[in-house]
Amino acid sequence: MDVYEPLRDRFAFRLGEVARAWRLQADRKLRIHGLTLAQWLVLRALDRHGEGLVQREIAKEIGVEGPTLVRLLDKLAEADLIERRELAHDRRYKTVLLSAKAKERIPEFQDVLAQVRYDFLTNVDEEDLEVCLRVFDRLLSHSPKD
Repeated sequence: MDVYEPLRDRFAFRLGEVARAWRLQADRKLRIHGLTLAQWLVLRALDRHGEGLVQREIAKEIGVEGPTLVRLLDKLAEADLIERRELAHDRRYKTVLLSAKAKERIPEFQDVLAQVRYDFLTNVDEEDLEVCLRVFDRLLSHSPKD
């Protein structure tokens, strides 16, 4: 194995560029609605699980450290988009749940991101997306899980 493989180096660098471009575009569109992409990821995780999650579970699902998550949760609580509730059997932990306001706004945020996806991927045909997804799946199947 050559330590410096130009094609793989270019791929890895470009993957990071694409991820940054996606985050930037999504953040710009979501900010109009008072949200960031990172905050949306928290809301999306809560929406997918339905019952609420403890902070550790949210942090793992969205790939952030505890202190970063706490800041995200504080902002979401200030915007009345989440609720924190102590667990009855262990008061050291809090369950995080979507507020009624968040549940009403989830479709709005989903529509914003659907438009971002459409704009971002407008020049990419279905066949190329399928190939790309297969590559991503292969990369993820050989990645450390934690």
